[in-house]
Amino acid sequence: MNVPLNESFDDKIRAWFSEPSSFVSENNLSLDSYKIHQKELLLVVDSPPLSPDKQKHISKFFQNFLSSWDEVVDVKTIFTSKKDSLSANEKPPPDLKIGRHPKNEKKPLRPALVDKIIAIASGKGGVGKSTFVSNMALELNKRGLKVGIIDADMHGPSQPTLLNCFKKPMIDPETKKISPSISYGIKFISIGLLIPENQAVIWRGPMLMGALEQFLKDVNWGQLDFLIIDLPPGTGDVQLTLSQKADIDGSVIISTPQDVALIDARKAIQMFERLNVKIFGLVENMSTHICSKCGHEDNIFGNGGVKMEAKTLGLPLLGEIPLDKKIREDSDNGIPFVEANPDIKASKSFSKIVDSLLEKIKRYETTKDTK
Repeated sequence: MNVPLNESFDDKIRAWFSEPSSFVSENNLSLDSYKIHQKELLLVVDSPPLSPDKQKHISKFFQNFLSSWDEVVDVKTIFTSKKDSLSANEKPPPDLKIGRHPKNEKKPLRPALVDKIIAIASGKGGVGKSTFVSNMALELNKRGLKVGIIDADMHGPSQPTLLNCFKKPMIDPETKKISPSISYGIKFISIGLLIPENQAVIWRGPMLMGALEQFLKDVNWGQLDFLIIDLPPGTGDVQLTLSQKADIDGSVIISTPQDVALIDARKAIQMFERLNVKIFGLVENMSTHICSKCGHEDNIFGNGGVKMEAKTLGLPLLGEIPLDKKIREDSDNGIPFVEANPDIKASKSFSKIVDSLLEKIKRYETTKDTK
């Protein structure tokens, strides 16, 4: 899509978005950027937080209206709500002071009303772990379970984008605890909600540990069936603190099939085994690539590497998720793919993985109770 933009079209699209008393202004939308190639228009639209149904409605309007222009046949829309501004009568949210050094307390960090805490790890970045977490949360929520997410990747938080929510959390005036943000019925907390969009988190270990401890004990999680921890890559301080102090119930390891990813996945497995954290199973992500045009499957990253690793280590393979273009598109739009495209193969595979995980957890709890 990197082609010179037609200047007259640029004037036309920007003038249309600037029109007063229009659909765009009524919905408080503005044009962030766009690209056009061979009559395919990609719009990046700044908006207030929108429900999935509202996003679909606006996207459909853009498609129907703009496709009437000679320059446009197909329209794809990406929404971003990162630039919400305060009105003149609104006060800025309080400074939550996230990132202070941890206190030398021996109190457990596990939230009192949380039934299960499950850590999702990969050992390596870029294997789809955060996307897995947001979709896992939504699948559990679809089953009537109350779910929360801690985005523990302080240096690369992804959950605000994946859940399309950037509103800064507030402090509950009664409990003095942080009220988590809520999107798609999922409660979540992330450093990405608490710092400016493009600001880097340049913290040493103690500040990272302090933030993690606050996410566990200073957030008003309420009653949850599952609290899912989206771990950062590696086997460092965050993983150790969580495993040693939060009394987590178990973990899931996610990896792509290629050897370079499996090397780091093995390190994550070894870490949890040394810390006596139950590993409920492994997931192979991007197991095959499905062509969006013909449906042909190709093993771009190899295939079966995680399955073979699980067999070697005596661990369950929870399932395999194919690489599908729609997953990337939905994630960029802030819609979990199991919500946006429930009928694609990746969504059906994911649903089976969650069923398998719940079965493994139930079996493990039954085994513990009989000992």
